[in-house]
Amino acid sequence: MPELLDPFEPDDRIERALAESRSHLLGNIPQPGLGSVSARADAVRRRRRLITAAGGTALAVLTITGVRLAAAPAEPGPGPAAPNPYTMNASLTSHTSTWAGEGIEVLAPDRPNLNVPGSLYDVEFADDRHGYALAADCRTTLPTCTLTFARSEDGGDEWQTLSSPIPTATSETLPDLVVLNGTELVLGGAWHSPDSGRTWAATPVDDAPLTAIPANSRLFVAGDGLRVRLAGSGGRAAKLTTVPAGFTVRWAAQGPARDGAWWITGTSEGKPQIAVSRDAGRTWLTTTLSVLNGEVGNIRIATGKDEIYAVVTGRATVDGTHQAASPILGLFRSTDNGQSFALFVGFPPAAAEDTVPLPDGRLLMAVDTDPGTWWVAASGQQGGSKITALPQVSRVHRTGAGYVAFGVWGMDWTAFSPDGMSWRRLGVR
Repeated sequence: MPELLDPFEPDDRIERALAESRSHLLGNIPQPGLGSVSARADAVRRRRRLITAAGGTALAVLTITGVRLAAAPAEPGPGPAAPNPYTMNASLTSHTSTWAGEGIEVLAPDRPNLNVPGSLYDVEFADDRHGYALAADCRTTLPTCTLTFARSEDGGDEWQTLSSPIPTATSETLPDLVVLNGTELVLGGAWHSPDSGRTWAATPVDDAPLTAIPANSRLFVAGDGLRVRLAGSGGRAAKLTTVPAGFTVRWAAQGPARDGAWWITGTSEGKPQIAVSRDAGRTWLTTTLSVLNGEVGNIRIATGKDEIYAVVTGRATVDGTHQAASPILGLFRSTDNGQSFALFVGFPPAAAEDTVPLPDGRLLMAVDTDPGTWWVAASGQQGGSKITALPQVSRVHRTGAGYVAFGVWGMDWTAFSPDGMSWRRLGVR
């Protein structure tokens, strides 16, 4: 017998059917494998993997328009110098899908999106409004890649492309983007913009060496050691000469932690070490971590409200075979402001780039396995769990105003979160 409708109640069967269909389709989209990646320790290899992976399959995105399912316009979108964004069907109705687990949620609003050629490899947020994205398309012109630069001024919902001073690069030399403040940018260390990418000029020659880190500067690791990118100087850089003797820097936090501390990591006499400065780089306190089983590739610091985590990744082997692209050799936790670190027991097999200290003391990360998943550490010295209710993810990148997750849903989508608890899909892919 057909369902009888109450004439005083709205008929929402169509909406419910569409929502169920959409959820089913998203859950059954085939996911690309990440297990074949042999190394992701340095940024160039990681970016190259994301770019070449984009050349395989074109995925259709289903959207809700009234009561009809419509396919998104085919990629590619605009070139690097395109003045206006190429977006999906602007008649989309407002709808947000939510994935939630362990107190963490990922939101996917249905709205017009900017489709760029290739794959996003760098997304930076200066604050909760100003976002910047770089994409590279290497699908038909390897090793040369075409670059696209995009900007958002509303927190990542709407994006527009602007001309890039570096229109092409090889897959080995993709330029990075440094945000010195909300509007001052440095691209590839060679180009400076004072106005959010509207205009660009070549960066001047480097300044004289420094013995302290000026305000609003950013640290980066260069071939000759630790360097400082100076704000308000046209993009100049200068070497910091106060790094402890014998300390080989491998990683540096771009900006200071909440308490103003600057963190760097590396090795000294072959042992993994952490160094922190609480006086703008004038002096440093070093801590040597316990000897680990495997070749150390990198050490990244994540500073929370009351906890500080050190994640050591490398090239650990099992029966002579590399078990993951960025296997975790050790996860350390400090509860005394970095004075000492204790080994966290029960860490996951691998971590993809940055980890996220949550406001409640837990640690969130993208686990570099096949497929990539979310993992959260318990608020203590041991244990954690995979978050199966959240969509797939390939890596997490720390920015000046929060965190960006790449490869969400196993595709070219990205999501931004200011604190790691609530993630919102960005309107660019």
